[in-house]
Amino acid sequence: MAGHVFDYSGWRPDPASLKAAGVAGVCRYLATPAQSWKVIGKGEYDRLLAAGMPVTLNWEEAAGSWRSGYPLGRSHGGYARVLARQLGHPDERPIIQSIDTAVTPAELATAVDYQRGFNDGGGCGPQGIYGTKYVIDACFSQGLVRVGWQAAARGWYGNGPDCANAALIQRTSTKSYPQFPPTSYDENTVHQGDWGQHPAPDERLTGADAILIAREIWGLP
Repeated sequence: MAGHVFDYSGWRPDPASLKAAGVAGVCRYLATPAQSWKVIGKGEYDRLLAAGMPVTLNWEEAAGSWRSGYPLGRSHGGYARVLARQLGHPDERPIIQSIDTAVTPAELATAVDYQRGFNDGGGCGPQGIYGTKYVIDACFSQGLVRVGWQAAARGWYGNGPDCANAALIQRTSTKSYPQFPPTSYDENTVHQGDWGQHPAPDERLTGADAILIAREIWGLP
């Protein structure tokens, strides 16, 4: 799939420049007020969509928040959904929560419980997860997520190979866009058409796109 999805925190690029460079979309943060410096605001959200840049939302208060298990996950899931609604982000699109550390076998149940709480707090069913292949696969096996985003830290437990369940795979070692400051963003390769973005893939079909697809299906000129 062409292009990459960018994730970034303090950087605020011009959405039109991302579009012109062929970037496929962006992952942007939701968090508590203490982390407001990295949080997407309504103005930025609207500008990205107006420029044709799909947006997926990623919750992270702290890298190890998941260690508090279900109760904090439920609180975070509810708060994340409130923030998403304030942006105008549809309830039917998943929010990806971050497990931004290694997870060992002894810790897996706690990580899964945090995801379960995040889902319940958000009130919109299975959501998404950023983390290692190990924890992504565990959450998929229990039906707790519908979007996986694999962290770049391949030295973490269970994160060696690419994850087949991941829609996005983070590649911090590659920077394919020299026009942008290399320390300001990470690029992610896209492995599934739906990586949690709004607009959803089928929502972005224009009338012209639909006609082209119909012509291809029926072999019309």
